[in-house]
Amino acid sequence: MASNRTLIWLSLSADLFLWGIVSNLFGPSSLRIMDEFKIDFALAGIAVSALSFGGMFSAYTGKFADTYGSLYVTRLSLLFMGLLTALTGLSDSVYSLFLLSFLTGISIGTFQASFSQAVMDLYPEAKIKMLTLTQVFFGVGATIGPIATAIIISSFDSWRSGYLLYGIILNILVILQFSLKSPSTVRRTIDYGREEYGTSFLILLGGMLLIFIWGAGVNSWLPTYIVSTGKASYLEASAILSCFWGAVTVMRGVTGKITEKVDEKRMLIWLTILGFVIGVLSLSVNGFILNAIVWSVIGLSFAPVYPLIIAITYNKYRRNPGRVIGRLVAIGNAGALISAPLIGEINSITNPYVATLIIPISSLTIAILFLKLKTD
Repeated sequence: MASNRTLIWLSLSADLFLWGIVSNLFGPSSLRIMDEFKIDFALAGIAVSALSFGGMFSAYTGKFADTYGSLYVTRLSLLFMGLLTALTGLSDSVYSLFLLSFLTGISIGTFQASFSQAVMDLYPEAKIKMLTLTQVFFGVGATIGPIATAIIISSFDSWRSGYLLYGIILNILVILQFSLKSPSTVRRTIDYGREEYGTSFLILLGGMLLIFIWGAGVNSWLPTYIVSTGKASYLEASAILSCFWGAVTVMRGVTGKITEKVDEKRMLIWLTILGFVIGVLSLSVNGFILNAIVWSVIGLSFAPVYPLIIAITYNKYRRNPGRVIGRLVAIGNAGALISAPLIGEINSITNPYVATLIIPISSLTIAILFLKLKTD
């Protein structure tokens, strides 16, 4: 039983690794897509932002994990993700790219809602530890994904090659996983009680919205901010972003061993306060080395926050965690959708320094919200 559980966990980790790669397909593919379809970056970005829009439908699909089992829904959503990713590589227009991105977003949102629940169902005695350790695999995939995709595109001289290859690999991997049976299949009696619409639910919603704004803000804005303020060169700015995500990956590996021994709420509050303090201090830091250091520290504070929010939610809503987590993921995707336009608009009205403050302010606001959360 124990070995079978380990194999299932390793298969879920492999899924997350591949998702980390797939989630970064657009970056290396964007120039080729724009050239082939004769569109500008704004239109290409809108087409791919349909991923976040589709992800918001997890508010409705998250409950499937409660009804049919989190592991089964995780695998099924990944199967659709792989199929749709491969089909995206066959897109014949920007309109089909938009439609397939939207449908892929629905499968991703469903996956996000069910995956965390599947890991915690698998390891109820070490929920946060195993969920945090599993997130390391996403970080590794997200880190090597852009480079690997660029090599594939260059080798085949087509942006479609990455989508087709990863889509096929993902489908093969998931099909093989259906032979692995869970040592315990969790089914829940659905209870749509009023508690989830109370203050605690709103705090969790706010926390998830802000953590997605924080992460998407760093991804979309950090290199532009670093270069536009003369803090470092373009290549150095990209390296600073890699330092942030490298720190996130390392921190999730380290904290996975200690999170079961600490109070989730207290740890989350202190980490987000740290993120705020270092984020504000980063505005006065110049040069590649110092910026790499401060943004790595911000990455350390960012890393455990998402797993902690998910674990707190799982503990509070044991009868229907999939439905509640699905709603949190939906609002999180809304945060990812508005993050870049929000920061960009603030930058156009004020300056890059004020726009960058959105990132540490998001961190501080999470801390303030969770001070009011009752975890009993």
